[in-house]
Amino acid sequence: LSRFAPAIAVDPLTGTWTHRTALALLRLERRRALYRSTPLSLLRIDVDGMGEWNRVHGRSWGDRYLQDLAAYLTCAMGPRACVARFGGDEFLVLAPETGLAEIEAKALQIRTAILEMAEPTGDTVATATISVGAAGGAVHERLEPGDMLATARDSLTTVRCLGGGGFSTRSWPA
Repeated sequence: LSRFAPAIAVDPLTGTWTHRTALALLRLERRRALYRSTPLSLLRIDVDGMGEWNRVHGRSWGDRYLQDLAAYLTCAMGPRACVARFGGDEFLVLAPETGLAEIEAKALQIRTAILEMAEPTGDTVATATISVGAAGGAVHERLEPGDMLATARDSLTTVRCLGGGGFSTRSWPA
């Protein structure tokens, strides 16, 4: 199985980490944050209306958009961050040594840049919006990876309930 590990660890479409790898990295980064007493933050990013975009512009447009988004996230977040395709059109970003204020600023920067990212669709150019849920802060012993993911998911759900295209932040539960 170990000779297949690189293929399992990387999403073939986007070149980012897979869901499974992201979970393993989250456990590792949580332990590291506890040991070093450094903050850890997460972003959950969802492309708004991707299913409709695929129906209107075709799957190749959707695939190209996800590839461009993944490349942008990887570059924007820097070498210490872990970018993973967490679902069909959802990404998870782990940001070690990044506090809540920093991740909030980064979420706003990413959201703004994505609004300017356009994809050609035949005779026209299409733009999409993203919803971003951020969570972060100091890590403590009782904070488990599942709690961290749930907090970031709840933050993303808040944005979705408001119609998408925005961002929300939450600190880790006590």
